[in-house]
Amino acid sequence: MYLKSIYFINLKFVTLFMLLPKPVSVVAIEATYSSIIFVVCILLFYKVREIYKISEYKGFYLFSNTFLYLGLAYFVRFGVSFLLISSKILDLELSFGGVRSLILFSLTFMVYLSSVAILYLISSLIWKWINVATNDLLIHLTAILMAIVPVLFKSIHLFVALQVLLIFALIVAIFVNYKHREVSKRYFKQAYAVYLLMFIFWILNFSLLLRIIPPKLKGVIYLLSLLTIGVIAYKVFRKL
Repeated sequence: MYLKSIYFINLKFVTLFMLLPKPVSVVAIEATYSSIIFVVCILLFYKVREIYKISEYKGFYLFSNTFLYLGLAYFVRFGVSFLLISSKILDLELSFGGVRSLILFSLTFMVYLSSVAILYLISSLIWKWINVATNDLLIHLTAILMAIVPVLFKSIHLFVALQVLLIFALIVAIFVNYKHREVSKRYFKQAYAVYLLMFIFWILNFSLLLRIIPPKLKGVIYLLSLLTIGVIAYKVFRKL
């Protein structure tokens, strides 16, 4: 019920944004997309955390943090989009240096938050075999380094390499978890499907970040991403 309301409300906003001048409408759609992902992730965080409190299963604690930090990453993205919309509508003049600093800080913070999210996702898969994977401090320090080092070296290639390394680590973690699963077949099928969907979600958004997808297909990727996170929400709320 909550998810249907969220999609309906944001659909009305998208319709309104299409009536705005093109530069504003584009940024507004970005803000709408980010707001949907943020709200759904926070709902998923509370749901999975409730399951953790009932079961006290460590994997659920780590998995819930994935949605928390992924949601926060999109909240930052929404904040930047909202600021740009406000500056366009209200004719606020932002200096080039100010905009550049804001974007650089926001991107760095988003990389940190999204890296924490994927590290928690990996940890939720391998924590039974690698105890250090559950160390919150280590996870955050690793994410901070992955966000700051490319900025210090001013290397987009280093940033891409680190993100690809994270995605590869997630693939390995999913494979290891599959080979050593100890839970019931019914539960595993549901949980494994969610992990695969999370992997697809990351790939879709990573392709946008690297501009691999032609600009004309950006809307299609947004729709696929929303569909993916929607299916994840359905599986978590109805099946887990």
